Amino acid sequence: MTKPTLLLAAAAAALATSSAQGRPMTATDMQSMHRLGSPEVSPDGKLAVFTLSSTDWQKNKRVNTLQMLDLTRPGAAPQPVAGAEKGHDAVFGSDGVWWFLMPAGDTDQLFRKAPGAAPIQVSHFSGDVGGFKLSPSGNELVVWADRDLRCADLNCAGLPPKPKSGSGRTYDQLFIRHWDTWAEPGVRSRLFTFPIGGGKLSGVGIPVEGNLVGDAPSKPFGGGEEIAFSPDGRTVYFALR
Repeated sequence: MTKPTLLLAAAAAALATSSAQGRPMTATDMQSMHRLGSPEVSPDGKLAVFTLSSTDWQKNKRVNTLQMLDLTRPGAAPQPVAGAEKGHDAVFGSDGVWWFLMPAGDTDQLFRKAPGAAPIQVSHFSGDVGGFKLSPSGNELVVWADRDLRCADLNCAGLPPKPKSGSGRTYDQLFIRHWDTWAEPGVRSRLFTFPIGGGKLSGVGIPVEGNLVGDAPSKPFGGGEEIAFSPDGRTVYFALR
């Protein structure tokens, strides 16, 4: 029985050494980790794209990088997408064209990229785009963004300016806080539909929810999985909270 005892003693010593050299994970360690999100595979199964985010400590924010992986090459390494390195949340259309979000100035806007071509900005909205979903036919697109409930279109054209006020807020509806942000009274995540013509969005966007009051997709973690098109692309189904 001497040999097993020696083996156990050696294993215990190795574990003790490993524990002594290690340290507990910190909040800085967790925030420094790369995060992978929004994986998408091309219709022909040859390419995969995904968002890789990291932390820019000097600017105190997360930074997105759109990565592409060639699935036809065993052992291939992901590469940043040329011209769309700062993009995120890409999807493939039925024709293989990419649609994705990317900063344009101070706001996230929608871009389109045909195979082998440079990205083209296809939206110029007055505020950030939260996300989007493409219909199966590729002829319709739903965009969601935080907008005032009085807005008749995504750009909120004709909306009177907000009166100047102090830092106090009055809430008479839930929810008032989503994870790390306070909800702004009268503003919700709203859905707007757009027809696609010539690879660009047409019109100013038609609101989907009508008189319903809530966030679509739901907050704080809802996304495109809560939105679906009917097979003919004429009806949009969504979750509202």
